[in-house]
Amino acid sequence: METRKTPLDAWHRANGAKMVEFGGWEMPLQYSTLMAEHLAVRSAAGLFDISHMAQIEVSGGGAEGWLQSIFTNDVAMEPGRGVYSLMCNDNGGVIDDVFVFRLEPTRYFIVSNASREQADLAWLRSHSSPDAALEARAARGALAIQGPAAPAILARVAPQVAQTGHNRIAQVSIAGRDALVSGTGYTGEDGFEVFTSADDILTVWEAVWAAGQPGGLVAAGLGARDTLRLEMCYPLYGHELDENTSPYEAGYGWAVKPGKPVPFIGQEALRREKETGGKTRLAALVLLERGVAREGAQVFSGGERVGEVTSGTFSPSLEKAICLARVSRGAKQPFCVDIRDRRLPAQEVPKPFYNRAAGAAA
Repeated sequence: METRKTPLDAWHRANGAKMVEFGGWEMPLQYSTLMAEHLAVRSAAGLFDISHMAQIEVSGGGAEGWLQSIFTNDVAMEPGRGVYSLMCNDNGGVIDDVFVFRLEPTRYFIVSNASREQADLAWLRSHSSPDAALEARAARGALAIQGPAAPAILARVAPQVAQTGHNRIAQVSIAGRDALVSGTGYTGEDGFEVFTSADDILTVWEAVWAAGQPGGLVAAGLGARDTLRLEMCYPLYGHELDENTSPYEAGYGWAVKPGKPVPFIGQEALRREKETGGKTRLAALVLLERGVAREGAQVFSGGERVGEVTSGTFSPSLEKAICLARVSRGAKQPFCVDIRDRRLPAQEVPKPFYNRAAGAAA
C-alpha cells in the first residue's frame, strides 16, 4: 500500500524535517533535535502536523444512541463538549482509543488513530445504525499547538479560542478559513488541536506559525510527540493498547462507564474483569542505572519474569530513562528490566512521570 502524504508535506521538507513512515503516512520525525523540540513544548510551544489522524462525522437522530452502544464513555454530553473514550470488542479488548466531540444535538465528530483508521471504519460500519450516517473525511488537515504559550499564540489568529476550554470544541475562523478548534492534545501541556480541510490547512498552519514566532513556537515532530506523551503516561495504540488488552489493564478504566443507559459492546466482559481484577496492569518505571528500555524488554521481580516494556525512552524533562511496562497484577518492587542481557534495577513511580505544576516528577 502506498504511503500517504499530508497536505503539509512540502512545508516539512522545505523546513528541513527528517521524514519517516508512521501509520501508513510520511510524517516529520524531527526538524532540529528531539531534545530541543520536546523542551520547547514544555517551556514555550510546539506546532505538530496531525493531519494523519482520522476524522469521522456521525449525524442523524439516532447518532447519540448508536455511539453510546459503541463507545465505553458517556457521549450524552451537551454540544461543544468532548470526551476521551475507547471502542472495545466483545471480549473487552480495545479496537481504538478516540476523542468524541458533540458538535450539535444530532452531529458528532470523532478523531482516531491514523494506524487504526481502516479497522475503525470497518468496525463502525459492521455495527451500523439506520438512524445514524457515518462519513470519513478523506481530504483533511489538522494541527496541534501545545505548550504554555499556545493559548496566547492561537488567540492572535483566532480570538474566539478564549472560550474553547479543556475538552471543548468550537467552530472558528483562522486566516479566513473555517476550522474546528478543540482544547485537547497529547503532551500534557495547555494547547489546542485544529481541524480543517486539506485545502485550508497550509494557510491555517502558516498563520499560526507566523503568530508564534515572537513567542518561541517551534515545529515539532513525532519524536517529541512520543517522549511528551510518554512522560504523561498517555497510551499509544499498538503499545499500551490493542485488541487483547482491556481499558482496565491499560489504566484507563476511568473511561469506562458501565452505568450508561445504553449497553455498549464489551460491557459484560469489562464488568466481569472489574469484579475479578485483570491479569495485568500498566506500571510506570524509572531506570536507576544507565540504559534505555525499549518495547519488548523483559521485566523481572525477585528473579521471576513478570512482564514486558510497552514503551520506553529517555525523558528530556526528567533527564532519566523511563518506561511503561505491562506486568502481572500482583507484581511488586523491586523490579529489574533486561537490556541487552543486563538486568537494570527500576523503581515503580506514580503516574504520570511528569508533573507540569512541579516542572518535573518521578
